[in-house]
Amino acid sequence: MMKNIKSKIAIVLLLVLSIATGYGQSKKKTIYLIDETANIKKFHSYNDLKGLQKGDLLTLYKERITVSLYIMPFLALGSKPGTSLTALGIPETSDNTSQILKEAKNRDEFNKSIDETLNKFIPYADKENMIWAILFYEDLIKNFILVFTFVFYNVNAQQSFFQNVKYNGAFAQVDWTRMWSNFKPTSRDYASTNIILSGQINKNTILLKRNVYLLDGPVYVTQNASLTIEAGTVIRGDKNSVGTLIITKGSKIIANGTETDPIVFTSNQGIGDRKAGDWGGIIILGNAQINNLGGENVFEGDFLPTLMKYGGMNDDDNSGSLRFVRIEFPGHKINKAKELNGLSLAAVGKATTIENVQVSYSNDDSFELYGGAVNMKNIISYRCTDDDFDFTMGYNGQVQFALALRHPFISDFSGSRCIEIDSYSDISKNDPSKRATKCAIFNATLLTLVSDESQKSYLSDAVYVGNTAKINLSYSLFSAFSKAIVFEKEAETPERIENKELVFTQNVFNNVESAYGVVQQAKKYDQWEKPENGNLRNNTSQTEIFKDAYNISEPSFLPKNLQTSGIRR
Repeated sequence: MMKNIKSKIAIVLLLVLSIATGYGQSKKKTIYLIDETANIKKFHSYNDLKGLQKGDLLTLYKERITVSLYIMPFLALGSKPGTSLTALGIPETSDNTSQILKEAKNRDEFNKSIDETLNKFIPYADKENMIWAILFYEDLIKNFILVFTFVFYNVNAQQSFFQNVKYNGAFAQVDWTRMWSNFKPTSRDYASTNIILSGQINKNTILLKRNVYLLDGPVYVTQNASLTIEAGTVIRGDKNSVGTLIITKGSKIIANGTETDPIVFTSNQGIGDRKAGDWGGIIILGNAQINNLGGENVFEGDFLPTLMKYGGMNDDDNSGSLRFVRIEFPGHKINKAKELNGLSLAAVGKATTIENVQVSYSNDDSFELYGGAVNMKNIISYRCTDDDFDFTMGYNGQVQFALALRHPFISDFSGSRCIEIDSYSDISKNDPSKRATKCAIFNATLLTLVSDESQKSYLSDAVYVGNTAKINLSYSLFSAFSKAIVFEKEAETPERIENKELVFTQNVFNNVESAYGVVQQAKKYDQWEKPENGNLRNNTSQTEIFKDAYNISEPSFLPKNLQTSGIRR
């Protein structure tokens, strides 16, 4: 009912605007509402709304919506409708405006005008999650056609999450990694532990900065309890018992560090003895959607199965917050084919906050997301063994300002990438009727730290896209990879490109041997190098791109010089 009311309010706004801007001379005013499948609804007056059915204008909305109105002129069609429409390749003999608009929408020029304007005014617009409301004026005296777009976003559309910036990579003039991050954790001295955490935490608990805590084996936060961690607190994972922190379904972690006082999870080994996989890492289990059969799964490992369930129907689930947090040397190996990750987010909902989090020296993935809808911003993956960011099991969310730093000699036997996105980990458990993985990533800097040319033969691929996964990766910077984007054998099809399931725009590929490829095939794909996609290829030295990328203690990934860096600002 609320959706129907909001859509009617929006249409009334369009009617008011059409009257207010009608010059007092038009004899005919019509509002056409067009969704991306070119279904057209026509409204001349408020009475026309009586026939509006619930869902008529909401076919592209998600479960919870709000209406935001953006008005932007994107096309003025000449002095005579016939002349202008003919210029678009549309026959002027047609008197049916609906048919004209249908044909116009299918024309490359018309689509290009829409995309260019949306990218100009709302560069991070999720065009799959909006309704295009076309207000079409016919001034029969002036013979003038003016077209406006009205864009209605769902409440969780990308516009509400992404910052509107127009540069490549994770940095412009401000280095958001300063002070709280650490790119040399092997030599950092931490105080000895004085309090042991073990078993279950089943009531609200606060960890204080004045103590140093030891995770002894799996530590579960259960029974809807909240674990609050004071800024500046250090928690160390025991190697022998594989210390691991697990936030179970319904419980929360509130770990809000600050830029000058971050929270640190690290190994309990001493300086010189710390290695990737010393302890288990952090696992957060939530109630958001996953695409497994039955909508639920059990997280694997040497844990209590009854406490490791995740998955549900609440994408707005809240598992707490991680801000200004470092996670160092996690990723314990369970067996030959399975390791734990640095930060595992399983069915975590979008009300959870993940911002300014660094994972360093993980023995598997740094960040792995199993379904859910949590968004992430200002995240760093440093020298992990496997994937920096892994999305699977129907994850639907957004990421902005991500930094992945790889070493050419560090990788997993299965193949390691900065970003791996697929819809399932085990096809036998996948429910194809449930949603596929869909991820939007903007302003990522993906970088292999190559010290000399001879190391290029060890470069990995930057991004892997599975068959049914959907991705929008834009305004990002790739530097020093074998291939920038690799598709599973049948992943890249004309239909998926046309349906905007695969979007790569406004990226810079620097020192990349081959921009695109297909697993087990040598064929090079040039689809994404078409001018309209805005992707660029460079071959610039990394020392010329970044201000101080090879500084071991305090690297800087700000652009060294806007003229010579080869990236757009």
